[in-house]
Amino acid sequence: MREISIEDIQQKYEGSVVMFERRPVLFKKIAGDYSCRIFDLMAQKEEQVPFEMKKFLPPAPRIGMVNINGSVVYVVRNAIRRYKLGLSRENISAQAAPVPYPDGRAASYIGLVQTLERKELGEALLNKYPTLREAARRVSQFEGACAFDKQFAVDSEGEVIYKTKVVGNLLNGKDIEFIKGFEHLAILLNKGYEKSY
Repeated sequence: MREISIEDIQQKYEGSVVMFERRPVLFKKIAGDYSCRIFDLMAQKEEQVPFEMKKFLPPAPRIGMVNINGSVVYVVRNAIRRYKLGLSRENISAQAAPVPYPDGRAASYIGLVQTLERKELGEALLNKYPTLREAARRVSQFEGACAFDKQFAVDSEGEVIYKTKVVGNLLNGKDIEFIKGFEHLAILLNKGYEKSY
């Protein structure tokens, strides 16, 4: 006797990003023999694996900034009644940050993240970001933005963005000067508060 029915797997897993063996994957389809098709976000390839409930876990509760095509999108999981173990098109929302988008259309960047098949989404879930110094170096080479934390990004104008709001400026490529009223955000950059898988 299986621990979960095919119907329950379809409802809880299909079409959502979950963690499989500590890797973010898009759970595509379950077959009648309990084999499933998954798409590995980091490797950017599809696999067929046997379904074992203990191997498929929910991703980190917070998604955050996603670096994509030379800019950033801020992504959050919404609380909705339709239950999915992972992240799905129905339970995430992506917002444009107040930064330059190289092609000028923030909506196209949001759409790319919402495909759920982007390596960049996997990197955000795994908390893989460049350092502030590296992000500053990157944006000095093009007009755009780069996240260096789940909640922070820097743009090519030297503005520091927290979620979807400009909160400071980057000085000399390494120090942040927060705008009055946002100085308290410095504590969030301590790096000890976010653990990756």
